[in-house]
Amino acid sequence: MTVHPSDEQTLSEAILTVGNKGEIYISDALRKKVGMRKGGKVRARVSGYRLIIEPIPTLEELVKAPLVTKGADVVERLSEKAQKEEGVYG
Repeated sequence: MTVHPSDEQTLSEAILTVGNKGEIYISDALRKKVGMRKGGKVRARVSGYRLIIEPIPTLEELVKAPLVTKGADVVERLSEKAQKEEGVYG
């Protein structure tokens, strides 16, 4: 299972070691928490002076992930609210 920032808001922090060739050694606990797998791909980006590394889910993980996480009743209420705000309800 892949954990996305919107799913888990607690901050985890660790001191990591950088190897001679620039490798960054990430603990097993942190890899599991964010869904990194051996041989998996990650996306790295720089924001200011921060290096952000995020796992890229496999196609299989994307297919298994639920597309809708809200129940039909919640979706219906949200739809009605949006239609009323746009003046097209009814």
